[in-house]
Amino acid sequence: MGLVWWRLEMAAPAELEESLLWKLPLLGVPRVALQHPPEAPERRQLLAWLPESDWPADQRQELERALAPLGEPFTLALPQVHWQRQADEDWSLSWKSHWRPDPVGERLLVLPAWLEVPPEQADRLVIRIDPGSAFGTGSHPTTRLCLEALESLAGERERAGQGPG
Repeated sequence: MGLVWWRLEMAAPAELEESLLWKLPLLGVPRVALQHPPEAPERRQLLAWLPESDWPADQRQELERALAPLGEPFTLALPQVHWQRQADEDWSLSWKSHWRPDPVGERLLVLPAWLEVPPEQADRLVIRIDPGSAFGTGSHPTTRLCLEALESLAGERERAGQGPG
């Protein structure tokens, strides 16, 4: 049997997101991701993977205690942490199966290159972004706000008779 992992799952409120992404690598947890359903970008979930052999129960509890103070400036309790054992897999390919087309605003669609445009979203303008560490996924709140602002400005230009671009 190959390497076995502990997968940490927890809700990631917007107030805690940046702190969690900063703190986990400092605590020895470099494999971290955020995900959300495209229809509910505000429902963000933090995922992290820890080698089982390096993280016995007492170390996982200590990790939870070390994260708990991150909510104090916002008077938030740390969301409940869920642990699940997970067998090793080919991460270089399997992560792609989790991505879905991500509608933004009224007319945009963020889409990884390996996915086709769903028929029900064919009228949207497609922005192809391959998720990765250099750019990200396009799902960060500031990125989404910028995309929505661009969409709004394009709409104003069209209404003023100046064309789309």
